Amino acid sequence: INLIREGQNPILLVSNLPVANQSFTWNVFSTVDPATDYKILISETTGGSPSDESDDYFSITAQVIVPEIVITEIMYNPPESGNDSLEFIELYNNGADAIDLTGFIFSKGVDFIFPAITILPESYVLVSINSAAMLSTFGVTAEQWTSGALSNSGEELELQDALGNVVDYVSFSDALPWDTLADGYGPSLTLCNPNVDNAIAENWTHSIHFAAINVAGDSIWATPGMACDDAILVDFSGAPTQVGLGGSVVFTDLSFGSITQWTWIFEGGTPDTWDGQTPPAIFYNEVGSWDVTLSVSDGTITTELLKTDYITVEELPAPFNLMAEVGPFDDVQLSWNGTVSEGFSDDFESYEDFVIDFAPWTNLDVDGSPTYGMTGIDWPNVYSEQSFIIFNPSQTTPAVTDIIPHSGDKLAACFAATAPPNNDWLITPEVNIADGFMLKFWAKSYTDQYGLERFKVGVSTTGLNPSDFTIISEGAYVEAPVADWAEFSYDLSAYAGQNVYVGIQCVSNDAFILLVDDFTIGATKSTIAYNPTQPVIGKAIKNISFTTQPNSHPAATVKSSRSIAAELLGFNVYRDDVQINSALVTETTYHDPMPAIGTHDYYVTSVYTEGESGPSNVVTILITGISDNQSESVTVYPNPTDGLFTINMPGIADAAIMVTDITGKVVFNEHAVSGSEFNLTGLEKGLYFIRIQDQMSKQSLVKKLLVY
Repeated sequence: INLIREGQNPILLVSNLPVANQSFTWNVFSTVDPATDYKILISETTGGSPSDESDDYFSITAQVIVPEIVITEIMYNPPESGNDSLEFIELYNNGADAIDLTGFIFSKGVDFIFPAITILPESYVLVSINSAAMLSTFGVTAEQWTSGALSNSGEELELQDALGNVVDYVSFSDALPWDTLADGYGPSLTLCNPNVDNAIAENWTHSIHFAAINVAGDSIWATPGMACDDAILVDFSGAPTQVGLGGSVVFTDLSFGSITQWTWIFEGGTPDTWDGQTPPAIFYNEVGSWDVTLSVSDGTITTELLKTDYITVEELPAPFNLMAEVGPFDDVQLSWNGTVSEGFSDDFESYEDFVIDFAPWTNLDVDGSPTYGMTGIDWPNVYSEQSFIIFNPSQTTPAVTDIIPHSGDKLAACFAATAPPNNDWLITPEVNIADGFMLKFWAKSYTDQYGLERFKVGVSTTGLNPSDFTIISEGAYVEAPVADWAEFSYDLSAYAGQNVYVGIQCVSNDAFILLVDDFTIGATKSTIAYNPTQPVIGKAIKNISFTTQPNSHPAATVKSSRSIAAELLGFNVYRDDVQINSALVTETTYHDPMPAIGTHDYYVTSVYTEGESGPSNVVTILITGISDNQSESVTVYPNPTDGLFTINMPGIADAAIMVTDITGKVVFNEHAVSGSEFNLTGLEKGLYFIRIQDQMSKQSLVKKLLVY
């Protein structure tokens, strides 16, 4: 494809494109001269024939530099009731050159086309609902917009230049974190520093400059057409902002001004309040996300900053996969997995559909951008700011038929960021690497219409922040194929004997959907049952939500408790909610020699330097005090069985029959008489226990049942 112009040499734009119906996007080279007589010539690569050129000329214009015009003050809800005659919007020229505003428009918020106005550097222009009211109240000259009014609950304001380029955009609200004192109480909403991002609510504040009293006697604070008064600015930081249960946070005051008073409020913390600039370490003993508030004063002006959900307190990682087995002498042998497993495998089938936070994986949405969806198709969390999502194509509305998971019904998907490129991480729990371990997973691009999906693979031996990872994949990135699933393998032998995190980082640049499935770390072949090979290329069109705005600060925060730096000391074992180990257990097994006759619940916790985790899964076992051969008159047949069996109980007129698996889970519980037949064909293969209790004598016995 060449760019051609009479009297000029052709400019090659691209070569060796495959012959296909397709579109081609070209970013204009800065070396191309502006002109109105350009055409496009498409020709065969080697011989130049056949060829075709565009039917008509098109223009290339000079580069447009968007001026630095900033929305710096908004009076959207003056204190007067009924007719808000003092609504106004203030514009500030933050650039070095005078700007001709002729033809500029407010494309969102109010209706107004700017007449022939020039705004000088470091100068203001006001646009209002009533220019006469602005002059009589504030003594300033303002343009008057054509129609519309500012919403008292907040709305979007967008300023465009005469060519349709967006010059500035603000989406304000009357709710926190936006300053609510600007909502009908007298002050305007003001941006005192035009160099900061005015899309961030915390950069705005209510005006503290007393300006006037309106005809109704209401006081008004505003600075239309001039800079803010000197003010105190409140800010603070906490470290860390994510702690384990029982952990502490140190807070630092970052406020500016002649401050004489500091008042802190620590929701969920101990202590929960503090007067003074430097509070002590604040301890958090309850799981949740907690607000922190700092109020500062110079004796005249008081300013407050609330950081919502600023501190996240998470449970420390608990043991998992607890199992119990009753021995021949009614003793109980417990075993479990610690917080670090040796090897790891996941086919993503166990998670709820369309969740974007699925432990034990950690999702990091570093780009903080909303995501694309599919035209005409809906599902939970579509368009949301997210990293990876558990995607079940059969459960969308309507179902997506051109995504087929590599196994099962679900996979992990990463959708394109609307503000590319993607920077999204999917990170495993901590895994112990043994000799010969390999990382293997399957990946695929949904379509190549927007380019192939790109990813990197990294390993961390320290933590879950992106900077902790060493990239082990080759090149700048790896591309996932589109026609069919491909397996990607990486040797982890260099990390043998270490505990690591493994992450897939999606770095696609305005593509569509990266699909990942059947993830395994280990030395043996995966036992996951794969779906039959069904090559398919996606045909859906990308769709964007126009009501979802990007984060101003990318969400690079680690959201998994596995990032908490806590040393594992050992385990505690609980029977019926009572700790039964006298000393800390340092192995992942425990023997309970003499539990009482009856049903018991067991669970295990992990003990760290930072405190104790929550419980593992609970297992229930039955201790009968009766051996399997204490009553030869009671028989179970056939045994082994495929699930169909009969219990013969001579002399027992009414019996309670309870069947449990080896972990103590009850799988069947009914009353029966001698000779009753039972159908448990739905049970998994394995050993089960049948507890038979005579309802007259209340005596019990247990029989073993083997299901094949």
